[in-house]
Amino acid sequence: MNSSYCSSLEKLFSESIPEGWCLKILEALAYSYKETNKVCRSPYFGESEARDTRSHYLRGLFETKLRELSANYPGMAAESRPNKRRSYSHTWVKSGNLCLTASSVHTPKGKVRKADFRDVYQGNGQGELFETEKNRQSDNLTYAILLYGSPQASFPSFLRIAFPSSHSDTYIESIDLMTRYPSVISRIVPVEEMQEPSIEKLPEEIIQRPQTPGIRILPKRTGKQKE
Repeated sequence: MNSSYCSSLEKLFSESIPEGWCLKILEALAYSYKETNKVCRSPYFGESEARDTRSHYLRGLFETKLRELSANYPGMAAESRPNKRRSYSHTWVKSGNLCLTASSVHTPKGKVRKADFRDVYQGNGQGELFETEKNRQSDNLTYAILLYGSPQASFPSFLRIAFPSSHSDTYIESIDLMTRYPSVISRIVPVEEMQEPSIEKLPEEIIQRPQTPGIRILPKRTGKQKE
């Protein structure tokens, strides 16, 4: 992939999304993790139920905050949209020539689940537009996914704007918001949480060496023993 196309996508992002929104979305993600940690635990849930519920609770909080803060910026639109079967919903955000949805994944390069609405949003063939040097149509929206995770972690470890390829098998470009705005990281992720937890070393158990059974040596007999 030519780096000029990657920079074109980054330029599109910078022109479409306000910088203040990026800062607020980092704070909103941290808030969502913090509140999820409070609720998805004992005594509200058992251990297995807390694990199963956590990703759904986190998603609900974050996407609600995503719509709320997007509505505060002129030129941005955000709404909750159902899928075809109306059994699930997702948050859709539009700003400038960019539209995006949010998904939690376990790694920064993790693939999102296949969904009809994502196929619709990237139906303009945006992958080919950048891969084959075709001019981008002004009335088309470029689709991006706001990737965050990991959903089972106690604090967010990444937040990226990822542009999927035409077949959603890879990402054309990915913008790391945590790296772009490092001044916010110290506020949203406490330093003590970023460090590996210290494990108290237990005192070494002293194992006694087993004693060798003693062998009693009888005196050597001399001569014939009397009856």
